[in-house]
Amino acid sequence: MIYPGALYDTEEFISKYTCPDGQFGVNVTDKYTEFRLWAPTASRVELVIYPSGNDSQAEKRIDLNPVDQGAWYLRVDENLSGKYYNYAITNLAGTKEAVDPYAVTTGVNGRRGMIINLKETDPKGWDKDGYIQNIDTYCDSVIWEVHVADFSAGIASSKYQGKFLAFTEKGLKNSSGKTVGLDYLKNLGVTHVHFQPLADYGSVDESSNRPQYNWGYDPTNYNVPEGSYSTDPFHGEVRVRELKEMVMALHEAGIGVVMDVVYNHTYSKDSSLNRVVPGYYYRSTQAGAFSDGSGCGNETASDRIMFRKYMIDSILYWQKEYHIDGFRFDLMALHDLETIHQIEKAVHKVNPKALLYGEGWTGGHSMLAEDERASRENIVKIEGTKGAAGSVAIFNDIIRDSIKGNNFCLCEGGFVNGKPWDHACGVVFGMMGATDSMDQFEFNTNSALQSINYMSCHDNMTLRDKLACVTPKATDTQLKAMSRIGAVALFTGLGIPFMLGGEEMLRSKGGNFNSYNAPIETNMINWEVLKPNSSCQKLSDFYKGLIALRKRFEIFRQDADQVEITYDFIDGCVVVFKMVHKGITSITILNPLDRSLEYKLPEGIFAQYVSKEKAQATPLEENLHGVITIRPMAGQVYISQQNEQK
Repeated sequence: MIYPGALYDTEEFISKYTCPDGQFGVNVTDKYTEFRLWAPTASRVELVIYPSGNDSQAEKRIDLNPVDQGAWYLRVDENLSGKYYNYAITNLAGTKEAVDPYAVTTGVNGRRGMIINLKETDPKGWDKDGYIQNIDTYCDSVIWEVHVADFSAGIASSKYQGKFLAFTEKGLKNSSGKTVGLDYLKNLGVTHVHFQPLADYGSVDESSNRPQYNWGYDPTNYNVPEGSYSTDPFHGEVRVRELKEMVMALHEAGIGVVMDVVYNHTYSKDSSLNRVVPGYYYRSTQAGAFSDGSGCGNETASDRIMFRKYMIDSILYWQKEYHIDGFRFDLMALHDLETIHQIEKAVHKVNPKALLYGEGWTGGHSMLAEDERASRENIVKIEGTKGAAGSVAIFNDIIRDSIKGNNFCLCEGGFVNGKPWDHACGVVFGMMGATDSMDQFEFNTNSALQSINYMSCHDNMTLRDKLACVTPKATDTQLKAMSRIGAVALFTGLGIPFMLGGEEMLRSKGGNFNSYNAPIETNMINWEVLKPNSSCQKLSDFYKGLIALRKRFEIFRQDADQVEITYDFIDGCVVVFKMVHKGITSITILNPLDRSLEYKLPEGIFAQYVSKEKAQATPLEENLHGVITIRPMAGQVYISQQNEQK
């Protein structure tokens, strides 16, 4: 046997002890159960069988046998489905129990893997469920981000508050009789729901009924659904079945499911990965300490063959077993380009319309060389599989900060809230899908299909709270006006529009800048703000209209090389963004000033589609030409009627 250290990166270790084509985990049949584990530094591996997922003594211990390339194998001539198991690993660190890294479900709090026949967890109709096919390119997507608990904790009429199954409920209403929950999402028109982590995480005690909350960016078992979102975290099959039911309900509503994945670090340095092969799965400094590019105490080593394999295996497992339609990579710049490129090829081989995107930055200093990172600066190096809907996209923080002000300077304004002259170019950069750096921005993309355009996400303040922080005396009506301008920029430019769930109804977290472990009352969506004629309801209707407008006209969903783009600034800050495609002309005008201006439309006949109060997919005014009025604090969109596409 061999032992940890710098040895892992030697040619000898790589050739003798890595097996990129190996199959690991548990295979259950009616007559036998097989166990496979990669543990090249172990001198002994025991299978430990338990009758339950917690509070029980081991009923059996059996040695695995070493086989080729650091792998261990055991066949038990018995169907062990329903039992729980761990591995006892003996190496230089001593003997420790570890959950199988390839475990697909666990008992409570993820401390014991479960042996399970996954077919038995399929809900009725699962065999007819499949990937959502509602896009041809990434730019056809409209993404709405939410945390499982945030979605339903504030819905009094839900029977499953905070659970996976809340997404299966139809007909939910708030106290004003307004549609909420899944039906609301369907009516809003989003194409995909992006879920904050669904995989098992360590900061919430699944066995306790006391109030707890966490976003879930503290992974414990990468292939296991989080138990606190299930109705029974003690029985491993329940969380699997209920997550499938959630996915199927969203698919039936015509909505795709994007899963937020956090492969860049583990919750604990004493993780199962580190117990199985000490030091292998993590980057370290020259002094031997954990590298901490995640800001969470450690970072994983995607550039090592067996963790790269693990990431690809894990992604494909979620994609195939749960019919997941896309993946968002947390701190994607901590992963190397080659790994992300291989994931792109593997995922799009299964489903060419799957979405792939991530954060193009790290959370701290990483030992991974900058030119090897899957960062926003290097995103141009990733080209998509031929025939796929896109390649790998990144969050465009330039348009984010340009619209509302710097994310990390709380009281600094942006285009819509006090500094339009400083940020008009950044708004245009985003509306071009970041395809042109304009000689002033730090990155650009291969295509608009690589730019996730957004104003807010789960991180930092909500859009409303940021706007209110910069302009504390602003009324809800004024905050709504600022939000409308930003929304028009996102939905009538190139790129992929993305929003924090509830952004479209002026969602607030009480000004909390980092609510990752704040109470659910702070984080949950307040559906009660949807009332007849309320500012929140009107803004939600505005977003709904913009989504319908974007879907109606393909000019907004093109890549930059397929449209003719020109732009101008009136008074140095009022954006006039013009696109021409197949005889259709669109003109978006964004006026962040509190005064009106005049603008002469180009030759042709135009219709106005966005008013001050609401967006509509049908014209508000037709046959416009000549000089028009640009209203104060508003976004306006004009489209030529020639060859209009229905």
